[in-house]
Amino acid sequence: MARFSRRSFLGAALAAAGVVIAGCRGGEEAGEGTSPAGEMSEGEPKRGGQREQGIPGGFNIDPRLDYIAGPIVGSQCYSYLWTVRMDTDEIVPVCAAAIEQVDDVTYLFKIHRNIRFHDTADIRAKYPQLAGRQVTAEDLRYSIELFRDLDGAPLRDYHLNEMDHVEAVDAYTLKLVNRRPYSWTLGANSISGLTQGAIVPREVIEKEGDLKTTCVGSGAFMMDSFSQTQGIRIVRNPDYFVADEPFVDSQRWRIINDFVIAEAAFRSEQIDTWSPPNAVAFRFTKDMPEVVTNKLLALYDMQMSVRADVPPWNDVRVRQALHLAIDRDALILSLEGGRSGEDASEYGLWAGCLPCGMARYALSQDELHRLIRYDPAESRRLLSAAGYDSIDVRLDHVNVGKPPQLAEAIAGQLRNVGINATLQPSEIARFAVTLIQGDFEMLCVQGLGAYSPEMPLGGFTSPRAGAWGGSRFIQPDPEVDAVFEQICRTFDAEERQEMAREMQRLVLSRFPPIIRLYTPWEYHARYDYVRGVHPEQGAMANAFNYRVWLAA
Repeated sequence: MARFSRRSFLGAALAAAGVVIAGCRGGEEAGEGTSPAGEMSEGEPKRGGQREQGIPGGFNIDPRLDYIAGPIVGSQCYSYLWTVRMDTDEIVPVCAAAIEQVDDVTYLFKIHRNIRFHDTADIRAKYPQLAGRQVTAEDLRYSIELFRDLDGAPLRDYHLNEMDHVEAVDAYTLKLVNRRPYSWTLGANSISGLTQGAIVPREVIEKEGDLKTTCVGSGAFMMDSFSQTQGIRIVRNPDYFVADEPFVDSQRWRIINDFVIAEAAFRSEQIDTWSPPNAVAFRFTKDMPEVVTNKLLALYDMQMSVRADVPPWNDVRVRQALHLAIDRDALILSLEGGRSGEDASEYGLWAGCLPCGMARYALSQDELHRLIRYDPAESRRLLSAAGYDSIDVRLDHVNVGKPPQLAEAIAGQLRNVGINATLQPSEIARFAVTLIQGDFEMLCVQGLGAYSPEMPLGGFTSPRAGAWGGSRFIQPDPEVDAVFEQICRTFDAEERQEMAREMQRLVLSRFPPIIRLYTPWEYHARYDYVRGVHPEQGAMANAFNYRVWLAA
């Protein structure tokens, strides 16, 4: 059995597996450590102050079930074993003091011994046995199994299909055993993902039943107030196990449901951080010398999809005609604030099978422009060869965000080749039912953010082709499934990346029913007194950055 301390770990089994580990936050016996954000810059950090941010309404605060407030509350108020930097694939320990890969399927995690659940007067009154209690490996085991068995929870594929069992070896050591070797075990979608990884206390679950309105964790911040109409306020945990962190005293997210209102709130410094929705909104921040801006490729993309298990889309000629009918550059300029004749790449990049933000795995733009083309004349010829003068289809989409505009643009382009799409907007909840039940012919969506490539790649495979084997609405392709299965069992990072690129080339040659159209640029703006922010590390790593501080 190989044994690795936090320092020797990088050069041993998982380094051979192509996994990079950033510095752990203290030794195996729970010393004081450093933040996942790494070394500070921008001057000597200061303690104090309150960060002001915005958030859309209509959420709950269960990190396992909510995509709006859940990741915020989860990463700030709960403990996790590790996080992942998207720009380098580094694994950055959070509450793990040491990680050990025993063999191809077995992992040991040692946690710091000085991590405790939050302790306030309210918590002592409501959960007297929980307040200030030490976090143990049994809490990790309970949380992992609770998520595995949580009906309705998303992203349980690893827990249900790859994980065999977890057990608490002793008070501070968790043992994880997979059913088979799985190369993404220490990735962003297993037991320490933003959705999957929150360490939750049994006492709260047993009393409340869920975490939708209650938050007692062991993270850097504690819940102060929560309202679906007013927002969220969290305060510094004075007993957080990393000395002197977090730097700010509190953070508040006020409810802002409109982009125009969000822009006005940022201009007037009611909020100190803002994500402009497109290039047009971003432009004004470039003229503000007191504002720091970043432009990064997103980890999501705009997509459309058809039911390839039913006519006419089960005919590869019809699917090829669909691909050829789409002018991606025109879509990018239309949806992302560009103007006719401008370079579309300033606003977004063509996507193949992965969001372009996953640069270590995605195909290059040069290659995608060779593999994908816009040719409406050839599209019409293929439809005729397949026996269709025209096709009538219902195009489902949600009625908020970019999808309504995307649906209009797609319908206009398809009309040019004889595919007549009738738009069917619906509320998000209804759209989700439509998707799950397969009650659609064609749909378009803004994809969810993907923190690791196995999830989007798995969407092009048959069910049970690896943990993230995807859609029951596609035609089985044993060759594609086999490549994906091999990727999931390959531990060498460079080999896995090249295999992922080969899989994408293969999938695109099949004209898949899922068309990932383009990846938009994401924009970030903050006032220059907000220091220690690292958007290039990706949303997941930044979520655990407790060294943000306020210079003003």
